[in-house]
Amino acid sequence: ECELFRRAKDDEELAVSVSDVLSTRATATLRSRGYAVRAYMRWARASGIGAWPMKEEVFYRYARHLRETGAAATKAQSFLKAMSFTAFLFGIPAGTAATKSGRLTGAAWTMFARKRLTTGRSPFTVAQVRFLQAAVSSEGLPILDRLLAGLSCCLAQCRLRHADSQSTCTEPAL
Repeated sequence: ECELFRRAKDDEELAVSVSDVLSTRATATLRSRGYAVRAYMRWARASGIGAWPMKEEVFYRYARHLRETGAAATKAQSFLKAMSFTAFLFGIPAGTAATKSGRLTGAAWTMFARKRLTTGRSPFTVAQVRFLQAAVSSEGLPILDRLLAGLSCCLAQCRLRHADSQSTCTEPAL
């Protein structure tokens, strides 16, 4: 049973409670968890299985389905994270127990172990950062180039991703 649902007096209070619970979460987190839950619900509907309430048996069948169909190596782990997130935030003890199942976590790990090593970008060198800093104040460059150099410096110095910088409300002080 969902603790949040049980405590709500009516649909309006439930909607406000859900909004409050999710308000502290990053949009990117909500989006990624939502994608995983929607994929699970599509599979459950296509398979004629009830997606809710949260049950370990159904979760495990879905994880096996992902493995057998050759889904992306991280898909089962993303699903597991999404369901753990949902169970924790909305107070669903059965969901928490289901996501801690040994066979479910093992199935997700088995898939993840197939993942190839990712190679990230190499960090900026000192010379590259100095070049960007000089470009910001260089009057010989077009304004758009100077603005992009400034944004790059800001992202590097604040250790931000571009998406995170979109919610910046005040200018950083260096």
